Amino acid sequence: MEEIDEVEIIGEELSRAREQYEWAMNGRWESLKRFYKDHVFEVFGQMTTKYDTVLQVAGLAGRKDVLQFLISQIEDRDALIVANNRGNTPLHEVAASGNLDAAQLLVEYSFDHNVESSYASPVLVEIKNHLGETPLYRAAAFGRTDLVQYLANQVDDDKIEQHFQRKDQVSILHIAVLGQHFGLCKDDNIDQDPANQNDDLESRFNQPSQSTFSNKIMTTRTGISQIVEKILKCHPQAVEAHDIKHQQNILHMAIKYRRLAIFKIVKKNKFITSRLADTIDSDGNSILHHAADMSYYTDTSYYSVDAKGTYGPAFQLQEELQWMARVQKIIPVNYTMHRNKKGVTADELFSRQHAKLLQSAKVWMKETAQSGSVVAALVATVAYAAEYTVPGGTNQNGLPNLWHSPFFKAFTISNTVSLIFSLTSLGTFLNITRSPFEYKNFQHSLPFKLNLGFLLLFCSLLVSMLSFAATIVRLIHHQKIWSISLIYVVVAILPFSVFGLNRNPFYEVFFKGWKYIKKKLRCCKVSC
Repeated sequence: MEEIDEVEIIGEELSRAREQYEWAMNGRWESLKRFYKDHVFEVFGQMTTKYDTVLQVAGLAGRKDVLQFLISQIEDRDALIVANNRGNTPLHEVAASGNLDAAQLLVEYSFDHNVESSYASPVLVEIKNHLGETPLYRAAAFGRTDLVQYLANQVDDDKIEQHFQRKDQVSILHIAVLGQHFGLCKDDNIDQDPANQNDDLESRFNQPSQSTFSNKIMTTRTGISQIVEKILKCHPQAVEAHDIKHQQNILHMAIKYRRLAIFKIVKKNKFITSRLADTIDSDGNSILHHAADMSYYTDTSYYSVDAKGTYGPAFQLQEELQWMARVQKIIPVNYTMHRNKKGVTADELFSRQHAKLLQSAKVWMKETAQSGSVVAALVATVAYAAEYTVPGGTNQNGLPNLWHSPFFKAFTISNTVSLIFSLTSLGTFLNITRSPFEYKNFQHSLPFKLNLGFLLLFCSLLVSMLSFAATIVRLIHHQKIWSISLIYVVVAILPFSVFGLNRNPFYEVFFKGWKYIKKKLRCCKVSC
C-alpha cells in the first residue's frame, strides 16, 4: 500500500507540473517565471519522471535568466543540491548544456554566505552523481572546454583529483577517446583555438600525485587531441594507463574507435609506441585485432556518412585496409599471427568482419565503373563525330574555311583533348570491370583506377564544353553581341560548375591531385 501511495503521490506531482513542463519544452520561459512567482513552493516539486525539478530543467536548457529568477525567489542554497534520480544537481545539468554564465551564477550563489541554508551543504562543485561524476567531469564528457576550465579553477588543489574518475574507475584518456567517438556534443566550438584555454588547465593539473596518472582531466570533442597532448606533456606516464577491466591502453582505444589524431600523438614517441603496441587485452586481442574489428561502430556512427553518402562502400573498405596497414607497421612482427582467446588471428577477424562490406564494394565498384564507361563512350562518340564536322565548312581544297581563326584552333585542340581523355577514361573503367575484386585490390589499385577514370572523364567533359563555347563564340562574334556570347559561355561551363558545387568526391580528387603535383614540383626545385 505504501508503494502504491508513493506512486500516486508522484503521479499527482507530475500532473500538477504538466503545464509547466510543456512551457519549458516549448521555450515559454516567461510563462514559467510567472507561475513560479506565484507558486514558490513548487520549485522543489518534481517536474519529470526522473525527479527533475524546474532547476534541473532550466539548467539543462542553459537558461541563466530562468535560474537567476528561480533562486532569487527561493533564497535558499539547499535548492542547488537537490538531485534527480541520477544524482544530478542543477550544476550537473548546466555542465551538460555548456552555459558558462549559468554555471558561474550557480557556483557564486552556492558560496554566498548571506543566503540561508538549513544545514551545512557540501561544496556544489564537488557533489557527485550516482555514477561518481562531478560537474567538472560531466562538463568534460560533453565537450564544454570553457566550462571545464572555469570549474577546474573553482576546485582546491588538494581536491582536484576526485574529479578525474567515476566510480567505475575508467581511465580519463579512454573516456577522452570515447567522448569523441560517441559525439556527445555538437561542433559548437569547432573553430575555437584550445591553446589558450588549456594554459590554465596545465597549471592546475601539473601537480604530482601518488595516484595513477590515468586520473587526469577528461577531454572534449572539439579539442580532444590538444588536451590529450597536454596531459601527456604534464604527466608522460599517463600514456601507459589502462582499463583495469579490459586491460586496454590508450593505443587500443584509439585504434578501436579509429581516432587517428590520438594515434599520431602516441606514435610520435617510438619507445612509448613499442611499449604499448605489444599489449594484449583481457580477451587476448592485440592492437591489430582492434584494427580488424568493426563491431565498435555501425552505419549510424563512424561510417554513417560514407555508407549512405557520396563515397560508397569501396572507399570505406579502402579506409579500413589502410587503417589495418597503418597499425601493422607499429606492431611487432611476431604479433601479426597472434590468436585471441577465440583462436582467431587479426587477418581472419578482418575477413570475417568485412565480408559483407567486401561484397557491397564489389557490386558498387562494378556498377559505378559500368556507369562511368557508358558516359565516357558517349562523350567519345560526340567528340569523334565533331572531329569530322568542321565549323564553317571547307573550301574547294578541303581545308577548313576558318583555319586561321583562333576560335577554330581552340575548338580543334579542345575537341581532340576531349576525345583522348574520354577514350582513356573508357579504357580505365573497362579495366576495373576485369579486375579481381580481392581485399588487396581495394587498398590502392581499384580506388585509384576509379578516381583516375572519373578524373579523366571530368576533364573530358570540361574541355568538350570549352570546345562548344569556342564554336559558338566564333560563329556569332562578328555580330559583336558579346552579351549573348557570354551567356553561351556560361551555359557551356554550367555542367562543370554543377558537378563541382555538388562536392563530388572526384571533383575533390582533381584538386588534391593538382596540389600533390605542385608539391612534388616544389620539392624538385628545392633539390635542384
